[in-house]
Amino acid sequence: MQDTIHSQKVEPHAAYKWLFGELDPAFDEQSLSWKATVSLFDAMSNANTAKEVSPQIVAALKAENLSPIYSVYTKDGAETNPASLIVLDETNQLLQIRKWFEYEKAVAASLANRVGTTLDIDLEILPKIRKFLDSVLINRKEAAFPPLQKIAVLQALKNRFTVITGGPGTGKTYTVSALIIAALLQAQYQNKTLRISLCAPTGKAAARMNESINAAFLNFKEQGLLEQLSVPEIKAQTIHSLIGYDGFYDKTYKDEVGFVEADLLLVDEASMIDLPLMHHLLKAVPKACSMVLLGDPDQLSSVESGAVLANICDNGADNTFDDETLVWLNTHFGIEHPNLKNSSDLYEKSGTKVKSVQSSLFDEADSEKTKEPVFKNQIIRLLDSHRFRGDTQMGQLVELIRTKALPTKQWKLIEGANDNSLLGIVSTDALTDKLMVILEKRLARLNIISSVTISDKVEEELDKVKQIFALVNEMALLSPTHHDELGVDSLNSWFEANAKKVLDFKYRQSAHYPGRLIIIKQNDSSSGLFNGDIGVAILAGNGQIQYLFEDLEKGVKKCLPALLPNHKSAYVLTVHKSQGSEYKEVVLLLPSFNDKTKKTLKIRLVNRELLYTAITRAKEKVVIVGQKGLWEARANISTTRESGLSYRLKENGQFN
Repeated sequence: MQDTIHSQKVEPHAAYKWLFGELDPAFDEQSLSWKATVSLFDAMSNANTAKEVSPQIVAALKAENLSPIYSVYTKDGAETNPASLIVLDETNQLLQIRKWFEYEKAVAASLANRVGTTLDIDLEILPKIRKFLDSVLINRKEAAFPPLQKIAVLQALKNRFTVITGGPGTGKTYTVSALIIAALLQAQYQNKTLRISLCAPTGKAAARMNESINAAFLNFKEQGLLEQLSVPEIKAQTIHSLIGYDGFYDKTYKDEVGFVEADLLLVDEASMIDLPLMHHLLKAVPKACSMVLLGDPDQLSSVESGAVLANICDNGADNTFDDETLVWLNTHFGIEHPNLKNSSDLYEKSGTKVKSVQSSLFDEADSEKTKEPVFKNQIIRLLDSHRFRGDTQMGQLVELIRTKALPTKQWKLIEGANDNSLLGIVSTDALTDKLMVILEKRLARLNIISSVTISDKVEEELDKVKQIFALVNEMALLSPTHHDELGVDSLNSWFEANAKKVLDFKYRQSAHYPGRLIIIKQNDSSSGLFNGDIGVAILAGNGQIQYLFEDLEKGVKKCLPALLPNHKSAYVLTVHKSQGSEYKEVVLLLPSFNDKTKKTLKIRLVNRELLYTAITRAKEKVVIVGQKGLWEARANISTTRESGLSYRLKENGQFN
């Protein structure tokens, strides 16, 4: 009997079925409404925040509008049961849990409030701002592109909400560095103190933001452009730290509105921000604060629910402005370019929505809904990449993926790669000789760390710590999946076993040994370590193993093995975990592809956004390890997440 009990599987969503039965005596588990709700729960497990349902399901759910479980959200914005657990948007045929429905309404309302307000800039300071921008923002292809970096700065000065998008190397962070100086010039003229906050979803992304902005400020200073300006010390932090967000309980440390003390907020890597985090961020930031999102909507969406940046970008058009904005840019900054678009001309003449470069999440048949963009002046896409240049094969591959060129054309480039930026290892054998050379070279470089000793006063040896992390970050081995011969778990085991071979016997059976790389898997305020932090084990002066982590303020953070939160080895990372990071070289390890595997989850994980994200982590070189059949089958498959945010944005009307 006991064996029988242990062999039984818990029915999916059984807890909800029980709850629904308790709430409504008329609940019928054979009903269309319950089957639709089960499909919603299944969709949510794949990070969707909504599920599109058929007219038949809509009719069935409307018949249950007196149930305490379901509510019908009507075209005029009214609800039949505002206290329900499940919401049916009958107009758009969407089913959602109450929490996601309310979060999307709140995000849309907050953005509407911010976009509806523009700021006055003193005309007297404009010549000084123009002189500064003319000195530091020079586009390399003025004949092809308008001066988009300058426009991004000026729009962010003028608006409460701005989105600056573009691929890696297009200068997003450099542009916001110029924005900070321009905003300080304005504040200095007004004799005001400007409170600036910088944040990103992860510590790694925040550290990169700090590094890039400090480098830009040094460049400005060397040009003599900051001599009469007091630039405060600004340090980026994680969004979680900024607002005290606890993802487990889905709340911030202050249950208040607008408690963040900032006049200008810059948020990097916005594609990684999920729906609940964006909801709490917008709630915590004062309405009077100017907010700028930086991100690349072509990258993977957040690991958790939603695709907020993609939804926002999908409801606007890149580099499209109204007549008033175009006149303002021309009058005060001499910006006039044939490639700048007038939104009224663009939309009224076509009668349909012109889609951004990123793929649309919603293809609406009703042209009345799509005549005008929701965001008319807020989305600036930088186009000229300084990293992925057309004269390197890596740059050419990135552009082919971004523009959805034929996968056969992409693979032909990989297969025939012959410069130092791109290498294709295309054998059907997983651990080929070429790949083994790369793995063993990586192992040998990491083994150097195992012989390094750091004194107990690690803060006094920051130069040595920087050298250690330079070794860690020079190469990334990335895989879409945990489960494959070239998956994260298998290769991490290979690295662990081989790393221990050069160590003393006492470390052979130990989980912790000098040179080990780990990744933190949960946020832990007591240790100050967060999900995604990368640590390296070193031998301390007292003979103990300690883990070192890069720290935004002190340069290094240390932790004893016994005090580590949940973690695992990190010689190989998933592509998702690499977001927000940059490496000198990236090796992308794709899963095996054959008749047995081509319909499995590990193959379905491979898509356009994942390939684009992995390759754009590299600064100098990318190695593609995979098969032609997999690439041609999956390279142009885009992920789409169902959500109601686009519809909630449209409900708030034309913001501008």
